[in-house]
Amino acid sequence: NAFKLSQSHLEAAEAFEKAAKCQENLESQVDLIQVLVEAANCYKRGNDVALAAPLLLRVVEMHNLSGRFGQSARYYKELAEMYEQANSPAESVEYYQKAAEMYTNDGKTSAAQQCSIKVAAMASANDEFLTAAEVYEQVPPTF
Repeated sequence: NAFKLSQSHLEAAEAFEKAAKCQENLESQVDLIQVLVEAANCYKRGNDVALAAPLLLRVVEMHNLSGRFGQSARYYKELAEMYEQANSPAESVEYYQKAAEMYTNDGKTSAAQQCSIKVAAMASANDEFLTAAEVYEQVPPTF
């Protein structure tokens, strides 16, 4: 946490990754998830998507194994937003689609629709109008 306070995001992330290894040895999955997310957040703050993404994907995998699909969807959405900010639309669309699927599996249709609408908007921004139209057609209108 001292690294975080001093805005040393890379050092903070590395410290959290070391803590994750300790949690792994202790077989404490809840704590392991927590420190992996903290490490990913530090990498994100340091604008290092390449190091943050694998950590979040590991968190998603752990949530999937535990049947916590809503949490998996949340981190897929976080990955999508991270890639969107990094101007990587292909990766962003991929993770928004995965988030939508997971939200649907978890019965959270509103959140799934929001992710699907984001996919359609990004497709239309990239002149992929057919894809955008197909996605918009799958999302029921809200009144």
